[in-house]
Amino acid sequence: MTETANVQFNNFIPLPFAQPYIKIPSGLKGLTVGARLVGGLIYSFSGVLDKDGVYSTMSRPRKSMKESLFLSLSTLSRSIASLTAKGYVSKLSRDEYIFNRDMLKSPDEFTRIEFNEIKEIMDGCTRSQGVRELVFAWFNTHCNNDKKSSDKETEALRKDHKVAASYSDIAEAVGCSDRQAIRAVRWLLKHDYIHRPEEDKGTSKYNKSVYSLDKAYWRRKKRKDIAPTTAPEPEETPEQQATAARQAWLNQIKTKAEIEAEHNTQRAQRNKRYMEAHKRVVGLEVEIAFAELGEPEKAAQLEIEHTRWVLEETAALKALGLTKELLDEDYLFKLYSAGGAPPNGNNNVGVGELNK
Repeated sequence: MTETANVQFNNFIPLPFAQPYIKIPSGLKGLTVGARLVGGLIYSFSGVLDKDGVYSTMSRPRKSMKESLFLSLSTLSRSIASLTAKGYVSKLSRDEYIFNRDMLKSPDEFTRIEFNEIKEIMDGCTRSQGVRELVFAWFNTHCNNDKKSSDKETEALRKDHKVAASYSDIAEAVGCSDRQAIRAVRWLLKHDYIHRPEEDKGTSKYNKSVYSLDKAYWRRKKRKDIAPTTAPEPEETPEQQATAARQAWLNQIKTKAEIEAEHNTQRAQRNKRYMEAHKRVVGLEVEIAFAELGEPEKAAQLEIEHTRWVLEETAALKALGLTKELLDEDYLFKLYSAGGAPPNGNNNVGVGELNK
């Protein structure tokens, strides 16, 4: 992906592509571990007021959220229900959420963890290692802290990318028991995610350990990002080269379709007329499904109203210069790839040229 395309990609899609980590607000400490992770995900990508006076929302299906956070579907559902019941999150539609940031007393206090770190810390486990993730997020935030401290000793540690804490401090900050904090810290030490002097046990608030992110871990992480320098690969045949070129072209087309679909969707969501019609269409579809089970006459009336709101939804999109198909990345992908050949191929035509 070119640098320009990458910038466009990040501007149009406020998801992990634009921000590779989630922020977990300290105000969610009283909730379950799963709810804090889900709340952090929604907090990171919604609830921010833009220049147009519109609050950003997060549109993501549960399957995608489950895969990002390595949670089971039941845990994810319980977490969303808990966040909604306590008023931290509002569910706008089936897959659209917004975090109500005014519910937090100190919204600027948070820990952060990268999406790829969540996968690493899972260590092959099928059940979410939530406390371990939260403890690592706490270390990651405090050892990469740009916020200056008035305390000389704390400031000296901060500049050296270190933090002093006891097990009780960690447990209180993360919102877990001392025993859970001890287990998480020991696992992180054993697997070279964090480091502390061996003689430094940090058993009480008066006897704290000095922790840092372990250099061996970061070296290992850096090596993973560099392709191994092994024996040179055999030359590809012309057929293999053609296949690789086509696959690369299809990947570019897919990225382009995702960018445009997300951009169009955001434009539509900022339009009050479209959003009102869209919510009515979705609501009526649910009502019709239930009415068809025992009230066919009511279902017929609802179908008429549904048709009216679909026309209104279409008209709202048309006023924006859009159609419903242009919000669908699959449709755009098929449209852009209709030429059927990679760049420099005989059929390499643009969308505007397809009907010429």
